[in-house]
Amino acid sequence: MKKFVFFIVFAFVAAMSLHAQDNNMGCIPYHHINYDYFVMENMMQQRNGEIITNLFIAVDDTEHPYHPIYIGDIIHKMSPTSLHFTDSILIADSSHTSYYLYAQNPLGEGNIKANFEYDENRDSTYLRITHFSDNDLQIDNDNDIVTPLCEGEVFDYIDSYMVDCRGDLIMKYYKTIGQGDECHIARFGPDGTFKYEATLPQSQNFLRKMRVLSESPLQYYHWKDNGNTSLICYVIDSAFNTIQSSIFNGMIYEIPVANPPGGVMAREYLEFSSDTEVIPDGEDMLVAAKYTQDTTIASGAMTAEHGLAVVRYDLRTMQRKNLILFDDLPGWSSEATCHGIQRMSDGALYLLYSERDTYSGQKLTYAVKMDPDFNVEWKRYCKPVENYQLCTEQCIPATDEEGNEVMAVAGTSIDLESYASGIFYFFIHHDGTVSVDEGMVKVRPYTFYPNPTQSQLRMAFSPDVQPSLVELYDLQGRRILSQGNAFECIDMSQMPAGIYTVRVTLQDGQVFSDKVVKE
Repeated sequence: MKKFVFFIVFAFVAAMSLHAQDNNMGCIPYHHINYDYFVMENMMQQRNGEIITNLFIAVDDTEHPYHPIYIGDIIHKMSPTSLHFTDSILIADSSHTSYYLYAQNPLGEGNIKANFEYDENRDSTYLRITHFSDNDLQIDNDNDIVTPLCEGEVFDYIDSYMVDCRGDLIMKYYKTIGQGDECHIARFGPDGTFKYEATLPQSQNFLRKMRVLSESPLQYYHWKDNGNTSLICYVIDSAFNTIQSSIFNGMIYEIPVANPPGGVMAREYLEFSSDTEVIPDGEDMLVAAKYTQDTTIASGAMTAEHGLAVVRYDLRTMQRKNLILFDDLPGWSSEATCHGIQRMSDGALYLLYSERDTYSGQKLTYAVKMDPDFNVEWKRYCKPVENYQLCTEQCIPATDEEGNEVMAVAGTSIDLESYASGIFYFFIHHDGTVSVDEGMVKVRPYTFYPNPTQSQLRMAFSPDVQPSLVELYDLQGRRILSQGNAFECIDMSQMPAGIYTVRVTLQDGQVFSDKVVKE
């Protein structure tokens, strides 16, 4: 039964893969059928400017629940100028494989794909490095570099690999020793030469990611949450010795109140989790994490609001230096998620995050550009068109066709009518303009909520734009409301239930239209 399901899905995916280059940025017609896993794991930009993405696909094993049958990886290339796919390939493999590192080849032209492989017959693990060019995705495995790592089998995670500023491959992995696990880090040259390996203290097991902190001297860092309300950041040198461990407190304030009797506790704090992002900024660390503002009464009743925070911590003193909060949605707007925060060469910060609208259940995604002092220059609201569901999974710094820095965003999508699944891209430029296919994503310099609404429709505009007119039309195209000021709120309490079109005109002449539902 397992092989039968595998070959049906394999044949279908392979057929679809051959035609991927004919599709634009919209949803590629991979139908789920018995698919249960469709996850984007990697994203990189080649030297020729094209974007590579790697998707993991698998189906559930009906005979063994919670043990998916791995189908393979779908690799796509996309042109940043035309927003069209230029190539795709299915790497089929029914066995479990390691995660992959995709990177530009540090030794010259082309790219590398690196991963660990376990040889069951020899009970040993090896590093395999494969090369492929910028022109196509065809891989010649006859020229693979295979380097022994260790005896036994290891396990790893998608964020365990990186190429550092010297061009070395840094590979983090775990080994089961007795009743526990050990975290190891190995350094390889891009030609596969094994250079160094170290074992981290047990306290540093299962840390988040690993990145370069400074180039001279060469230092790395990785981190983990320490009981959810604090974050511990480890700094290690080029020989993988831990030279510093800093604990950042996530509590912003905590105020006990004596009245009413029994007490009230008002507090605001960060919640560190797998969605937390940490990047260096000179001698400081920038942390993007979800935050909660709540008030708890002695009886146990609680009110809370959620959002996302970006904080600058001094790495030496661990003190908070700057803080900015993004709480776009009122009430229990849960699941605030940071998809990425990037520091550009001019010091500007690009942030991509999302919240879930508790009224509609829809996940709302926002892109923000800030100056180094956390002043917001622009904000863009990225909304999937009707009947699409998007899951943003990758966010990397990239360059456009003119060499300007942009933030490249990609993820998986589902057409809720046909249940076809695919991937989407968009690029956010320094001036707030967006390269995007309007057939998939709407990008607006404003947001409105709640939608659906029962009374008031609230609007929030990016600081770099000024509205001049907000209008409301019914399904017959009749204008039923026009506001030339007080744009923050539209009163729909006296309107009949139904679907309306909100039309926003900015002072620069741009016009946007969106649907809103009155319940």
